[in-house]
Amino acid sequence: MDILLKISLIYGIISVFFMLFIILLLTFNKRFVYSFYRVIVIDILINFTCWLNTWPTKVLFRPGVPDSFLQIHESYPWLMLVSQFLTTFFFHAQSLSTIVICAHRLISAKYENANKKWNRYYLFVYAGVIVFSVFITNFVYFQKIHFDYEKRMFELDDVSYEQRMINGIYLFFFFTLYAVSIMITGALTLQQVRERLADHADQHKKLLRRLSKIAVAHTLVFSLFLFWFMSSTLMPVGMAIEVLASVTDLVAFSTTYIILFFDKNVHSALKDMIPIRIALGSVGDVHQSNNNNGITP
Repeated sequence: MDILLKISLIYGIISVFFMLFIILLLTFNKRFVYSFYRVIVIDILINFTCWLNTWPTKVLFRPGVPDSFLQIHESYPWLMLVSQFLTTFFFHAQSLSTIVICAHRLISAKYENANKKWNRYYLFVYAGVIVFSVFITNFVYFQKIHFDYEKRMFELDDVSYEQRMINGIYLFFFFTLYAVSIMITGALTLQQVRERLADHADQHKKLLRRLSKIAVAHTLVFSLFLFWFMSSTLMPVGMAIEVLASVTDLVAFSTTYIILFFDKNVHSALKDMIPIRIALGSVGDVHQSNNNNGITP
């Protein structure tokens, strides 16, 4: 296992720990009743499964593939086809989930009763995201994979010029469509939030500002896909796959870290969960009681 793969594994395990922690926190802590957090939980679940699917690509397209992986491939060759399919599927699912987050902010800023509607229908929204992602992924041409016994690594078969063009047009169309949709929805959200801030109580103002920061940060992270798409044609195939796996990791983990860094409700919940804070509070109560009784330490 080379150094890059070890680094990817280490920060991946750490990030997955934070992912699972945030999922449990947002699901079971009574502080997080707003529908935005239900959307965030589904987004993190999508990103978690996406991260799991990156590992076949990370391991197989490197020199010195373990014999166990070769045996699995020879016994179940369809597994790599499934992984290839899921790679494109998760591109659509992650992109659409980002659009859903932005749409949630826009609709919540525009309509007072949006929270109730989102709590009722967000699962149906994500069911639509999954169905559409599966459907549209079927239009991609997937390259076949073979094992080079001399290099001891898997390689992609060559494709015709027409097939390469079809895949290029497909990716360009959806990269552009998703990027424009996210930018437009984000801009409309910010405009709507500014217009509505003056009409809301201070508490609601802070909520709108906080959730808007999260949505904007999430949108900026999506631009990493665009960066990869524009630069991938200048890279060797192996390097392009390596960079795509790294970009996918960054996008997959982004929601978790954005929530950890920006969301004040999460900050408050974490402070309440720190045992030392409880201990210090107890000591403070005793100290206050002693002072009230005229006892000095």
